[in-house]
Amino acid sequence: MSLSPDDRAAVEALPFDPEAEIMYHEILGCLVWSDELPDDITSDGLAYLRDLLGIRGAIHRGKDADLETWNFARMTGLRWNGFQRLVLTAEQQAALDRYRTDDREL
Repeated sequence: MSLSPDDRAAVEALPFDPEAEIMYHEILGCLVWSDELPDDITSDGLAYLRDLLGIRGAIHRGKDADLETWNFARMTGLRWNGFQRLVLTAEQQAALDRYRTDDREL
């Protein structure tokens, strides 16, 4: 799967925001920044980005992941803000750990 031209344009049009709001995606168990998901994207495009978010989440947690989609996106030169957030700050890692602990306690 890949992004349609319109979805790709929407993803690449989002400016990188170093102060973007960080949220926790409960289903994927990963952090998501507010400048990573455009509003005007199709459901197929959103599914593609969810795959990338899930892979990055595995990277953040130090887990193995199927990197086929990730590598394809990188190979095609996709300019997605999420690629700039492969390493978490200590504060971001602590937030992820807190969210994940809260999930396990439910």
